[in-house]
Amino acid sequence: MDDPWLEFKRAERIGCTIMISAIPIGFVLLTAWGLILGKVPFVLLLGWLATIYVGRAWYSGPLCPRCGRKFYRGRIAGLPYHNNMSRKCLNCGLRKYAEFDPIATPPFDEDGDGSRQ
Repeated sequence: MDDPWLEFKRAERIGCTIMISAIPIGFVLLTAWGLILGKVPFVLLLGWLATIYVGRAWYSGPLCPRCGRKFYRGRIAGLPYHNNMSRKCLNCGLRKYAEFDPIATPPFDEDGDGSRQ
């Protein structure tokens, strides 16, 4: 049986790698550019910040293999809630990397109220 967490782990690794590597690489490139030309183009700075933003979005966006919703995003009292350090899905409560049978787990309904079908 395939690992249902494989895509989740891959998305976390890619996003984390982008975020961690963008900071020192961008700092070195922007510093070198500034030393050589005397100023840093605003477009280069925006590109660096956009790379960090994409990495963060990718890292916080993996889907729960059981309910199919964003693992780190949920609702508390009807308000959106986000926690990248959560050890369980903020929608269905599945513990991170827990063993489960995806076929035997009924999906959530599509209206977003968190109830089972």
